[in-house]
Amino acid sequence: MPRLPIVMINEKILWAKNVFLRQKCVPVNIQDKEELTSAQLIIYEMFRTLYADPSSVALAAPQVGINLQITTIDYEDRDTKKRRLLALINPNIVHFSDETIDDQEICLSVPNFTGYVPRAKSIEVEAYDQHGRFLKFSAEDFFARVLQHEIDHLNGFLYIDKLRGELEKILDYPERRIESTMKSLNWILDD
Repeated sequence: MPRLPIVMINEKILWAKNVFLRQKCVPVNIQDKEELTSAQLIIYEMFRTLYADPSSVALAAPQVGINLQITTIDYEDRDTKKRRLLALINPNIVHFSDETIDDQEICLSVPNFTGYVPRAKSIEVEAYDQHGRFLKFSAEDFFARVLQHEIDHLNGFLYIDKLRGELEKILDYPERRIESTMKSLNWILDD
């Protein structure tokens, strides 16, 4: 499978000062087979890019210079110890709980910093998966936080826009395994 030129050109995640990150992303036309196929290729490359940084748990398309409503997520949920692995196309939060929680967030577009952000404790999301199938699901706690963070990216917002308090400097994170995840998605890595 060929690598996408846009990702190869960027080679890095776009940083907070890049105006591209402040644009609202365009929805993918799920009914158009060509557009869905392009979205699938983008998802593949986004997972490759996601695993290039050991601190990553999720990545939104605008962070790699693609103005489409796509996000990829892979992490072990710290609340449930359950692995969260998914790609979402055109995700939309249709309900926010009234209860909010302040917690620390990090972002590949704001490297080496963290800050406290208030987020809804639970949300309901509608989206499409990488095969164009409609999804509707609920998310709580850290999973809800990750989704809100990524969907904010698709709407031109960064967590620093919602920060409560000051940014703090942080250290690096341990490395992640790429190959096992790509195999679980039925994608073969080619270099």
